Amino acid sequence: HEVGHTLGIAHNFAPSRHGNGSVMDYPHPILGLNSKGEVELKDAYGVGVGPWDDFVVQHLYATFPGQDEEVALANLREKAKARGLQYVSDTDSRAAGAAHPNGLLWDFGADSMKTYDQLMQVRQHALNNFSMAVLPPQRQVGELEARLVPVYLLHRYQTEAVARLIGGAEYEYGLAKDANAGRIQPGAKPVSASLQRQALQKIIASLRAENLALPKNVLAILTPPSEGYNRTPEYFSGRMNVVFDALSAVEAGAAQSSLFLFDAARINRLAWQHAIDEQQLGVNELFKQVFEQT
Repeated sequence: HEVGHTLGIAHNFAPSRHGNGSVMDYPHPILGLNSKGEVELKDAYGVGVGPWDDFVVQHLYATFPGQDEEVALANLREKAKARGLQYVSDTDSRAAGAAHPNGLLWDFGADSMKTYDQLMQVRQHALNNFSMAVLPPQRQVGELEARLVPVYLLHRYQTEAVARLIGGAEYEYGLAKDANAGRIQPGAKPVSASLQRQALQKIIASLRAENLALPKNVLAILTPPSEGYNRTPEYFSGRMNVVFDALSAVEAGAAQSSLFLFDAARINRLAWQHAIDEQQLGVNELFKQVFEQT
């Protein structure tokens, strides 16, 4: 990844749609449950560079003896697009209200909603089996809480991926001559109405008690930090002094969904897309569904 930067290559947060699509993306470990219902980690990370890296190095450094370089580069871009390769920049990927459905940090999988379900299954399995065994024997028991945080919030990046479908719009970067030649499509194409509504139901489900409440086996063993230890930013905040505050953890879980769902830019896009096409998801429908189902 860092060698890529020294070669002049920027982050690209779209290639995760192709598995190990690029070392310039941020990879989330690919997690799933095997046939025995156990968490599977054998193919957690890809190996080597991906197809986007091969393309962008060629576009930056290839020479084309006897050819018109502009035409040769345009052909390279056309072939990359035909393979489904996309580029979504840092700027268009990091904001809570970002619009492009494929410009995502720390996501994985071609289908955001399918992967969300997969991670939620892993998360539930991990919470149901959370025990003292998650700590090495020489660690103080107060550290259990720090081990809980990434398990409880395991789905946080995939939640953003699902939310990105709501009021989402796909678009391409490029040159006017590429648009005039039909190599790229100008404009911003909204995510389909049916997909937006399916995504909304996923986000609403993430706000329900059954997905936010911690199981009893977890609550029974969480212990205040030992003498000489304190909670750090890696822990949940709380309002119960040293005792674990489950309601503050739930607040953090709910905030993950709310932060993205109720972003002002997303709400504005929903209003605009519904004004153009009444079949699309709109603001009134979004709030009605959230209030009725949570």
